[in-house]
Amino acid sequence: MFKKLFLIILLFISSNSFAQECQLSGVTFSDLNAEQTNALTTVGAKCPTGNESASLPDFNDEKMTSLCTEKWSKRGVLDEGMFNYCMSRKTESYGDLNYLLSQSSDIPGINNILQYGINQWFESDGWDMVLYEVNQQKEGYLDVEYFMSNGGSEDELQSCKDQWLTFNEPQWRMVIYCLDK
Repeated sequence: MFKKLFLIILLFISSNSFAQECQLSGVTFSDLNAEQTNALTTVGAKCPTGNESASLPDFNDEKMTSLCTEKWSKRGVLDEGMFNYCMSRKTESYGDLNYLLSQSSDIPGINNILQYGINQWFESDGWDMVLYEVNQQKEGYLDVEYFMSNGGSEDELQSCKDQWLTFNEPQWRMVIYCLDK
């Protein structure tokens, strides 16, 4: 009983946090910061922290070539100029994304944001749209942080996070949109 009360208290004092899926005795907890996650882990919970440093998979030249060839071929004829432009965009976006991730290590759940971007966009568009998605969610997080530092309501924040923020779909742009309504 004391353990459950302790965990519930930890849940309510969360400050700078993001949604997680933690299980302990059938109870699902959300919105845990690193300190709370550590406390849960010490009593046997298995919680993904989301604070691992994000790392990109290797650049797959074959996949990007395939995407650009498909996009810039018409009736079996490849537009080489547009193909080359497309390939340079994919390569440049990959480098920019790598830099963005290295500069965003303080964003809680950045690895989850990266995975969300990859899941949403990589197969159809490659690295340029993954870069766009990760940047949008990072900016959304920073906007939420700013909003809250200027007197935003914790209750409103929690309501918006409940609607738009999950471990697999960290949609910070929608959280700030919800708060701005």
